[in-house]
Amino acid sequence: MSFQPASSSSSSPYYSSDVSNSNYLTHTNTDLSDNHVDREYFQQKIYYYLNELRNFVQQAPFDIQTGISEDMITQLAHILAEGKIFPTVSELVSSQRVEEQILHKQLIDLRAEQSGQFLSFRLTIL
Repeated sequence: MSFQPASSSSSSPYYSSDVSNSNYLTHTNTDLSDNHVDREYFQQKIYYYLNELRNFVQQAPFDIQTGISEDMITQLAHILAEGKIFPTVSELVSSQRVEEQILHKQLIDLRAEQSGQFLSFRLTIL
């Protein structure tokens, strides 16, 4: 899922190639115009990712769909548009690793407890 910007055309006010070359624009107006174009581009990216994520969620099984809120989809679309996905994935990986270590320790403790109970049960039978 990769964002492709709208094709630039001379009729589009946001992608016009003559905006930065206009003689009647001052430097400040050019900066404001560039800022406006950047915001429009960012907004287009968000809408694109929102649509892609919604389509992706609709294809998921129903039990997974119910666990994904619209707010979560919106936040993920913003993260994707901002380009902050790699730090987010890294945080999720480290969080998953910690969770797996906790679950592994719980499993070992449970097995040790069950083993102790089994031995005490065998001793009471004998």
